[in-house]
Amino acid sequence: MLLLLINLALAESPLLHDGDAADALKLATHRGAPPDLAPMTLPELLAEVPPWRLGSGELSTCEGGATSLDALEEEVGRYILLVKDEQALSSHSEVLAALPCLQAPMDPEQVARFWQGRGHLLFSLEEEDDEARQAFRQAGIFDPTLAWGASYDPKAAPMFYEERDRATESIPLTIKPELPELVINGRPPNWEGDAALLAVGLHLIQWQGGAVLIEVSEADTLFLPGALPAAALQDVAVPERWQPLHELTVDSLPADERAFAVVDERLFSSAPGDMSWSEHKPLALPRSLLGSGAGLLLVGGTTSGIGALLRRQAVADGDQANLTLDSEQWSQGEDSFQTGGRLTIAGAVTASAGAVVMGTGLVIGQQRQIALSAGPLSLGATW
Repeated sequence: MLLLLINLALAESPLLHDGDAADALKLATHRGAPPDLAPMTLPELLAEVPPWRLGSGELSTCEGGATSLDALEEEVGRYILLVKDEQALSSHSEVLAALPCLQAPMDPEQVARFWQGRGHLLFSLEEEDDEARQAFRQAGIFDPTLAWGASYDPKAAPMFYEERDRATESIPLTIKPELPELVINGRPPNWEGDAALLAVGLHLIQWQGGAVLIEVSEADTLFLPGALPAAALQDVAVPERWQPLHELTVDSLPADERAFAVVDERLFSSAPGDMSWSEHKPLALPRSLLGSGAGLLLVGGTTSGIGALLRRQAVADGDQANLTLDSEQWSQGEDSFQTGGRLTIAGAVTASAGAVVMGTGLVIGQQRQIALSAGPLSLGATW
């Protein structure tokens, strides 16, 4: 599946950094990057990229405002009050929509009671046995120790306990990037390697700054680009560490733009549309221009000098030929004079070109010096 960036239309080449934008621009300019750069951190680059998965099934994020635990408690309580009324069947979607909007880790028992109430209502309708079982199993996913509600019909209790205990965690869900503070269904997940083991059903995954409600039915991989911290940019300098993060970011840049990254006072670059990084080592242009210009000036000056000598010698030879009436010597002197003139002109042109090249190098060098004159580079991390 392609990772689509929803809201990023960059006219400039991105410059990723994990510290100060001004310092990053200064260093990039000094290292020979183009001037039209847009500095940003990884979280800023990926802020609008939604979570996505390799497999299929429900995957929803918050589409409204942030929700507090108290507000969710009120929503669940209202649902429980309606639990003997078919009106509750349609209102359950409001509770589900509120889950990814929680600002704090959810209360597993609170959400499990919601599913238990839904299962009880479906059981009472008698024709919804399969859906009642699914709701009871979902209650067990959120709280494996939930007891049967005292106000509910005891006839449904055996079905509830049977389905609650069937919610076993056995399906691996790999989550990228790795997030130490991540919680699933209000508690730390049960890890097996880099995958969380989950039961078949809906699960609420929360991390600092976001949440997603995901339906799990088979082994899958979930990508959370917006959870990638700014500090992850450090891995650019170590290919084997960056590779697991590459698929989170590779499609988040315009395909026709080259990207740059500043890490520990080093500049890295990538080909358009590919965030595989290599250290950026551009040609030292001002120094090479100054050297080339000086060489052209030397050659031009030498050539002009030789031409001037030939012309002076030709004049002397012509004067001697006039005295001796030697026509052959006079003809040779005329040829030397013309050759000296051509060499003088060629030398002057070459020296002028050298002066232009040297001037260009001096201007570029001065511009780079101006870019660095604001102060010393300071690219310390800020996390």
